[in-house]
Amino acid sequence: MTVGKLTTHPVTGGTLKLPVTVPVRARATVALLKGSKLKRSLPRTAAFTGAESLGLSLKGIPAGTYTLKVSVSATDRGAARVATTAIDVKR
Repeated sequence: MTVGKLTTHPVTGGTLKLPVTVPVRARATVALLKGSKLKRSLPRTAAFTGAESLGLSLKGIPAGTYTLKVSVSATDRGAARVATTAIDVKR
């Protein structure tokens, strides 16, 4: 699984676009965390294989540093995977 390059880049605007690529049929969930507190989440996507661009609304999210957590669960084989990265939301 690969997740787009968002490590510490500033994120501006109303929607975060996150490219996710998985080698098997999978479902993904995206969560935006401040510390351990959930601030926003994207419901589990429909199953997909290959590249998918997931969008997470940042409306109402104040500026700051957050953890972006992407959980991917394979639907036809393989194990679940979780990737996290820090992002800076700027206004």
